[in-house]
Amino acid sequence: MSMVIRWLGVLVWVVWAAVTVAGPKEDADRLDQEAIKYSQQGQFELAVQMWEEARSKLVPDSSPRKYMDISVDLAAAYQSLGRLPRALEVLQSAKSVVEKSNDSLGLANVLSQLSDVYLAMGSLEYQDCKGFTSQTRQAALRENQQRSEKYLYLAKGFADKINHPLLQASILNQQGNMLMVQKDYEKALEKYEGATGLAEQDKLLKAKILMNIAQARVNIAITKAEVKQGEKHNQAQSAIQEATIGVNELSDSYSHDKSFALIGLSRFWRDLHQSSKGEKIQSCSSSAAFEKELNEQDKKRNKQDKERFGVLMQAMDVNKVQENRRTLSYAKGYLAELYLEKGCYSEAKELTEQAIFYAGTYPQPMTESAMKLWGYPELLFQWEWQKGRILKALRQSRETVIATYEQAEKYLKAINYRSWSPSLREGEKDFYVEFANLLLKQAVVASKINSNEGQSLLEKTVKRVEQFKAAELRNYFQDDCVSESFSGNETTEDPLSKYKVAVFYPLLFEDENKVELLLRSSNGVHLLPSPTITVKDLREIVNEFRIELERTKEVFIDAPKGQRNQYLEAHLQKMLTTYAQPLHKQLIDPVVEKLKEQKLEIKTLVIVPDGFLRTLPFAALHDGGKFLIEEEFALAITPAFDLTYIQPMPKNKVVALLNGLSTGVGDFPALGERVKEELNKVSETLLGKEQLVKEQPVTAERVDRLEDADFTISQLRQKLEGSYSILHFTTHGHFDENPNNIYLLTHDSVANRDDNLKINMLKEFVSLTEPLELLTLSACQSALGDKASLGLAGVAIKVGARSALATLWSVDAEATLNLIVDFYENLANGKSKAQALTEAQRKLSKNQGIPRYKNPYYWAAFILIGNWLGYE
Repeated sequence: MSMVIRWLGVLVWVVWAAVTVAGPKEDADRLDQEAIKYSQQGQFELAVQMWEEARSKLVPDSSPRKYMDISVDLAAAYQSLGRLPRALEVLQSAKSVVEKSNDSLGLANVLSQLSDVYLAMGSLEYQDCKGFTSQTRQAALRENQQRSEKYLYLAKGFADKINHPLLQASILNQQGNMLMVQKDYEKALEKYEGATGLAEQDKLLKAKILMNIAQARVNIAITKAEVKQGEKHNQAQSAIQEATIGVNELSDSYSHDKSFALIGLSRFWRDLHQSSKGEKIQSCSSSAAFEKELNEQDKKRNKQDKERFGVLMQAMDVNKVQENRRTLSYAKGYLAELYLEKGCYSEAKELTEQAIFYAGTYPQPMTESAMKLWGYPELLFQWEWQKGRILKALRQSRETVIATYEQAEKYLKAINYRSWSPSLREGEKDFYVEFANLLLKQAVVASKINSNEGQSLLEKTVKRVEQFKAAELRNYFQDDCVSESFSGNETTEDPLSKYKVAVFYPLLFEDENKVELLLRSSNGVHLLPSPTITVKDLREIVNEFRIELERTKEVFIDAPKGQRNQYLEAHLQKMLTTYAQPLHKQLIDPVVEKLKEQKLEIKTLVIVPDGFLRTLPFAALHDGGKFLIEEEFALAITPAFDLTYIQPMPKNKVVALLNGLSTGVGDFPALGERVKEELNKVSETLLGKEQLVKEQPVTAERVDRLEDADFTISQLRQKLEGSYSILHFTTHGHFDENPNNIYLLTHDSVANRDDNLKINMLKEFVSLTEPLELLTLSACQSALGDKASLGLAGVAIKVGARSALATLWSVDAEATLNLIVDFYENLANGKSKAQALTEAQRKLSKNQGIPRYKNPYYWAAFILIGNWLGYE
């Protein structure tokens, strides 16, 4: 028997009930046998129905062995259905029974299965994302992984004690699975290979271990594509072929396991083929012609596709007797995917429609309770989406294609995304990008005929863009709760109208190499004239602009001392004409023109940048006469507008915690006296000790500090158990493509370079305090790369802060001090956070006493993320 991780993009075989334990016959035998038959056919809903009934007929203390057997099988069936909490309940009940019986073999089975459930469970017990204090999702994940390791360790002790080879093989297999989850594929291989020699007496167990070896080999070949690529691919191919032999040795009585193994093999061949960039057939006239061409092509060049086709056909043949609907749905759907890739669109459409049919039909007989377990929305989503792609390729009407995407979306929303696999998470992003592009194209056509219909389609487009942005954040941070952080926007009044805001979406459709611009205002959604620049060229100019901006410091240092300002001015003019002005023309001119056309007198332009545009300092764009910060509106950035908390800051309870580290750590230079000076100035400004313009500015009730030796992780956590609305850090930080590598330096880092304040830790601490209105990150390191910049853009949402002030690159210390102090002063004087930053940037850029500050290097790195509003 087996459980396959749902969504076969990542396939790891998990062995359960690997060891059959004999026990006394009870009245439940008949139901047990029926359940086993259904489970072998992959009809887990019916198996659950039978096992639940059989279990209810047993007196646990009288029949502990039988109760344990059925419980382990029942839990595994629930696990296959994704019902992990119920699987856990069943196993915990069985554990309490078997512990009384001193049955080492039985207890090892239960502990092994408990380990498996906890590993799969992650943080799923925290379903609603609410009530989190110190128990963050990551902490829950770690806790369940530790439980999994603990139970597997105990199971291994019992298995070794009784010297049971099959149980030992099963446990080694599970240890390999743990390492696969941690992406330590080399060590996982060691465990799997150690298990094969112990599993010789069980063909099914051995086949599953060989499948896992093949999965590990494929993952190694994909992740190390540039290192000994040929050798790694050959090893992966050999592992797949060996697994195929093992699977073919299985009896057809294991139709479900055998069919799913063959389907898994097809995924291995597909992934290997895509990573090696093998040649593809461009089109085909018929399925027969396609199959003939597959057989006639050079074996080495097209081996993966031929093998892939063969195992999928075999999977359907094996399943003919039992005709398990889910298995048929997978096999036909993935075969359709192959036909789609090769241009056989009619055949792909027919197979996909068959896959949809099999995924949506009920097996018989089934009770009402079992029917509640039935349904494969992830399969129906996958195949409806695939059907939509096929219909596009067949040039069906866009209305028909959109209707198919809407159907796919309906199934997508039916899936609890906390149980999604990485493949499905990645697929969600791609799905919404494609859907938005479709709606956008249809809106262009519809607007020419009916403006209301065109507007409706544009609003639907924005909705899907926001869905994509939320999915992007969830996927990057690997945190399903990150898109549910804020719930303070329940209001009947339109915030765009109330706060005079427009939202700008520059969209990158990389598959079509095109850029589209959307503007969302109180007057509706506007599709702006399409930029003439391609995504490829835009990426190049944005990257070069960033490089030249950060090179400003070198230009200043390397220039002759008496001519530094002249050198900087020449460098500035080159940046303006080569980068800032062309970018403004392509991206910002259409926005400004639309605002004037609509007579929209906005106070703030909120930008939702896409992809590499998150690395672009929009404030530095120039129209030939002025920078963007000199427009009448202020600027703010957000990774997703619908996830932005939109309420003013309460002014009656302003309490700040300022933190700073002056000591250098590793490659990070010492900030020195800048830290004390900045914290002093910010403290004085917040407390109203500085000369402020407004007669009655907003002042802080209290400002606390943690500086140098006091700025430790433990003291920060202790402080944040209090109530703070502003959290300020003057310390180096690092943003990375891997969210687990986002951190801030504290005094702990001085003694141990790796002892840093990780973002997940900061989120945990922030959850202890009052709603955090503002998180300021001063002196952070550059966030280079699309994903690293997403970490910076999403930092406020991830941590739980309603807004954040951060920098795209490390900036001159004196310029930072001036700008930060001006920002807090402007905020205290009644400006919104966006206005406070924009005016601070303007002031610095026009500093007559220091001409070099005219260069955007000194002020454009600062961005306001999230809630742009000021005090109420």
